[in-house]
Amino acid sequence: MISDIIVSEFHDDPEMLDILGDFCGRLPDTICRLQQAFELHDMVAVQRIAHQMKGAGAGYGFRPLSEIGAELEALARKAEWSPALHSTADEFIRRCLIARANRPVVCSK
Repeated sequence: MISDIIVSEFHDDPEMLDILGDFCGRLPDTICRLQQAFELHDMVAVQRIAHQMKGAGAGYGFRPLSEIGAELEALARKAEWSPALHSTADEFIRRCLIARANRPVVCSK
C-alpha cells in the first residue's frame, strides 16, 4: 500500500525541486482531465492521460504514479467501462493527490 504521501526519487536533488514542483502543480489539471474523460465516456482520452502519466511519472521519479498510469492504460485499452477501470481511476486520482516534490518538513519541539 502507498503511504500518506508519494515523494519523487529525485526529492533530494536541489536542481530538480522546481521541476518537480511544476510537475506536482499540474497534477490537479491531470485529475480534472481524467474526470472529464470519464464524464464524456472518452476511453481514448483516458488511455492517453494514463499513458502520459506512465511516462511522466517515471521520468520525474514518481514510480507509484507511473505504475498506476500503466495499470489504467492497460484497462483502458480493453475499451470497457468496468468496475476495475473505475477503481483504478480512483486510485490514479488518489495517488496524484498525495504526490509531493519534497518531503514535508517536520518540526520538533
